Amino acid sequence: MKAAIFRRGTATLLLIAVVALLAACTSTAEDGESQTTAFEGPPQVRIMSPQPNAVYLKDASVVISTRIENAGPDMATVSLTINGVNIGTTDASAQTAAAFSVETSWPATTLGDYTLEVVAMRDDGTTSDPASVMFSVQGEVEPQVTETPTEDAASQTDTTSNGDGTDNAAQPAATATTAPTQPQQAAPEPTTAVPPTESFPTATTLQGANIRRGPGVNYEPPLGSVAAGESFRILARNPEPNADRAWFRIEVFNSSGWIAGWLVEVNGDIGNLPVENPPPPPPTATPAPTNTPVPVAEVDLSIVDWSTNPPTPSCLQTATTSITVANSGTSPSTQTNVVLQDIHNGNEQAVSSATIPALQPGQNVTVQITLTVSTFFGEGHRYLATVDPDNAVAEINEDNNTRQFDYTLQKGGC
Repeated sequence: MKAAIFRRGTATLLLIAVVALLAACTSTAEDGESQTTAFEGPPQVRIMSPQPNAVYLKDASVVISTRIENAGPDMATVSLTINGVNIGTTDASAQTAAAFSVETSWPATTLGDYTLEVVAMRDDGTTSDPASVMFSVQGEVEPQVTETPTEDAASQTDTTSNGDGTDNAAQPAATATTAPTQPQQAAPEPTTAVPPTESFPTATTLQGANIRRGPGVNYEPPLGSVAAGESFRILARNPEPNADRAWFRIEVFNSSGWIAGWLVEVNGDIGNLPVENPPPPPPTATPAPTNTPVPVAEVDLSIVDWSTNPPTPSCLQTATTSITVANSGTSPSTQTNVVLQDIHNGNEQAVSSATIPALQPGQNVTVQITLTVSTFFGEGHRYLATVDPDNAVAEINEDNNTRQFDYTLQKGGC
């Protein structure tokens, strides 16, 4: 009897020891899991622009904006194709954040339907699921008609409205029960175009920015300022054709105001926005002269070095240009931007830009700008880089802000 009790006690002790050992292993495994990398699995791609089924006018610049998520320090490339043709592969090896954005533009020179596809790849060859969106290029934008409304539906459309100024005309009437048995003969044609029902594009601030009464820094004083990372609906734009050099009128402060395009990330199609050109601000009253000396601007920004890879760009293949901007003056500069254009026979074929931070005297910074040219291969082109193109920074010398080189566009993928 005592032997049986002893055996049962021994078995109990062994069972307790095994449970404790398993608990220790489980704890170790959990500790190991807490130390694994946070970026497992393939990266994820979202296309922010163009919007699905967006329509662009011929010769417009299609702004392409993608968001790479679940990224991390082992990213390799982000590849973009349109209708199966590569329009650019971005080197993402310098990206270390969990998410980052890739932006470029594509010239809509040929009418037709297009499919944009974006794929991100890690160093080990792991690729994201392809993200794709369809858009079209037309000679003129046709109103998008979804269906012919019945009389009942039309009467409901006249009385149904959202609070933000758009209507619900594209939504079918929920209570319509019968359809007319004969074509509508007496319905008068509308005298004005039906306003579009698609959502407004948005602008997200890349840094703190001033909001002004008009499209320019000369509209003083600012109406106020907004912080980085805030998003606003875009209501209109000024006539500047390039989005990264334009000004946008946004919905802000329970009203609206203007913000510089190079300080925001645009999401959505801006091709159909109203174009506004407000009058210049009235001149400010000239103050009475005083004995206080006027400070002399002692900033001097210039492009001191640049290189393009490949040295001779090819059609439909992205080239990366490294541009070094220096402040050789004796006063610190304020933030501005540098614009890179591809020009053929005096006409701009592609354009992109990068932000130049404030530079101390003697300080320089190098930025990289990518361009993809898809027109006039085998002919002469010119790369033209301009720092502070709007002359927003007062400088000692405004004549040394450009640099250029001429080349012949290779056939490449055309």
